[in-house]
Amino acid sequence: MLPITVSESQVKQLENWVKAGNTPQSIALRSMIILEAHRGESAQAIGQTLKVSQPTIRLWKALREKACLKGEGMRGRRDARHRIFLPG
Repeated sequence: MLPITVSESQVKQLENWVKAGNTPQSIALRSMIILEAHRGESAQAIGQTLKVSQPTIRLWKALREKACLKGEGMRGRRDARHRIFLPG
């Protein structure tokens, strides 16, 4: 599978969420999945590294890819997490 597309500003935001001590675990995990996929890691490698299931990885990659295909990335949502992770 091809790496997913994430802008530089989105990469910085995702990295900030991963590093922040007050980020909810679910958001930090999603951020790590998206970052690893962006860097070209396979779903299997991401699963082993982060200890998450393949369906979870496929879900977040697919949602991110769908948002990119619809041209939505960082627009159209009230919350930065939704703008990065979910399609319109």
